[in-house]
Amino acid sequence: MARDSATAELNLGVTAADFLQRYWQKRPKLMRQALRNFVCPISANDLAGLACTEGSLARIVRGTGKRFSVASGPFSDASFTSLGSSNWTLLVQEVDQWDRNVRELLKHFDFLPRWRIEDVMVSYAVRGGSVGAHVDQYDVFLLQGRGQRRWQIDDRAQAKTAARQQFLPKAKLKLLAHFAPNRDWILNPGDMLYLPPGVPHHGVALDDDCMTFSIGLRAPSATELLENFAHTQAQKLAESVRYSDPDLTAQTHPVALDSASVMRVRETLAKAFQLSDTELGAWFANFMSAYRSSKLVLPERAVRIISSPSASAQQAANKLKDRLATGALTLAPGMRVIQWQGALHIGGQKIICDAQMQNVLSAFSVQIDAAVWQQLSANSQALVLKLKRANALIFTH
Repeated sequence: MARDSATAELNLGVTAADFLQRYWQKRPKLMRQALRNFVCPISANDLAGLACTEGSLARIVRGTGKRFSVASGPFSDASFTSLGSSNWTLLVQEVDQWDRNVRELLKHFDFLPRWRIEDVMVSYAVRGGSVGAHVDQYDVFLLQGRGQRRWQIDDRAQAKTAARQQFLPKAKLKLLAHFAPNRDWILNPGDMLYLPPGVPHHGVALDDDCMTFSIGLRAPSATELLENFAHTQAQKLAESVRYSDPDLTAQTHPVALDSASVMRVRETLAKAFQLSDTELGAWFANFMSAYRSSKLVLPERAVRIISSPSASAQQAANKLKDRLATGALTLAPGMRVIQWQGALHIGGQKIICDAQMQNVLSAFSVQIDAAVWQQLSANSQALVLKLKRANALIFTH
């Protein structure tokens, strides 16, 4: 009997420690039967239905070689009737936020920081379906769910040079102008390919029922980090932190900028960016808990520190307790939780709570049922209520 793919053990071919030391962000690795007896957690019809849902992130890519077209969803049922019998692919991002069974796949990657995982993208393709030769600037695990897909990659050092990573001009997709693979594999259900950032690759469906799960781990660029950090710090800096020149000397060329002035600018910026490890960690935890998840960012008022629950809050807590008799609260799909020095950061907000509440909210699968609720302090119960009102916690039955 086939085991549930959510409970099957992930087979990396090596230990997790060896994988991280030898392969992570260093070189690709093919893992045959990474999930043995894999059971695909979503059907093609359900994926197509999701692609027709308002708010989903879906695309249909058609073409071969270097000529592709792309259309963005949400789609109608009629969108699929004119696609033909070959050379098209349906891509749906953030499927883990919509489908609980797909979300369960992430349990296999708990040897990696959860906050590094961006989403699970699912692709369905008919024979010849592809998105062209391309390169991603993030780590990705390509898990074959149904059918077969042929993957070609170029993992030579020269493939990462700027000259070899130029894109086709005027293309709607960022397709590589030149692609010369040196490795070639056919993946079957349960097989998985890991690719570090910057490795050119090209996948083509070999049959009419090809489904691939892409577990992406996107890291913020230096530009994204700097923009957020500067914006955050600018709101906290005192007016007194500014350019100053008490060592100014008489000028012979009044319009000239001298090197001493440039050095003072550097010193001023250094003061503005000066944070302790604790402060820097708190900023980064907040940033990553909301990274690329604008629709899941929490308003500050939703999680402000509670001194003592009010009477109305206690009344609302009692109503919530009654509802927990028939259901449980879980973290909203896609909501990131990061723990840093005695505090939790959820959806871009820092939350101070006791150790018990930290354990509840930082568990892989957050489940707040009647039994858990009964063990929580009054402040923790009030915090649960606030998170529910902010849609950070939702009911599951």
